Amino acid sequence: MSKIDQNIFDEVKEIVVERLQLDVLPRDINADTRLLEEGFKLDSITILDIVAALEDRFNILIDDDDLSNNVFKDMKSLVKLITSVLKKSKN
Repeated sequence: MSKIDQNIFDEVKEIVVERLQLDVLPRDINADTRLLEEGFKLDSITILDIVAALEDRFNILIDDDDLSNNVFKDMKSLVKLITSVLKKSKN
């Protein structure tokens, strides 16, 4: 990941750990950490909570059309979405 992506990744990890009240440190989460299925097993309510926290933190609006299960497959996919939305919002 590029420098800015790493900064976004670090912030996303902190939000996920906080919102899910995980017993892991953000530094223990890597880009391939699964969020669905065998990972953190996010449900729809938790996903909405994380999305709201990400929107607040990054001062963005994530379009509902951008929210698919693929986005929450792993941390890398989620960071890519945030990076993409941030780039769009700067234009």
